[in-house]
Amino acid sequence: MKQSPYRWSHAEEFVRAWRLHLQAVPSEVERIAASEQSRDEKIKSLVKLGAPAIPYILEQVDQGHTDMAPALRQLIPESSAAGLRAEGDAAAYKQWAQEHQEQVELLRSLVSQAVREPETTKPS
Repeated sequence: MKQSPYRWSHAEEFVRAWRLHLQAVPSEVERIAASEQSRDEKIKSLVKLGAPAIPYILEQVDQGHTDMAPALRQLIPESSAAGLRAEGDAAAYKQWAQEHQEQVELLRSLVSQAVREPETTKPS
C-alpha cells in the first residue's frame, strides 16, 4: 500500500485508500497477466498487490498463466504453502485452492465488497 498511488494521512483516508486498492485488484491481476512484462516483473507486480490478489492469481494460473504461480508462493504463508512448488504446477495450486477454499473465498468477498461500495474520488 505504501507504494500505491493512493495516499493517506489519517485513518479515514487509509480506509478510503484500502478500498480503492481492493477495487483495483481484479483488473490489475488481469492487466498483469495480459502484459508483456517479464516473468519476474509480473511476479513483483502481483506480490505488491498483496494477499487480496490470491483468488484472482489462482484464476489466472488455472487459465494457463502458470508463470504467475511463483507470486502465490510468496503471498501464501509458508505453513500453508507446503507442497507448492515455486514453478507453475497448476494442478498443485488448484488443489491448494480447493483445500483452502474458505480462506480464498474470504479474500474474494473482501474484494467484492469493496467493488460493490460506491466509488470515491480516485487519486490524481
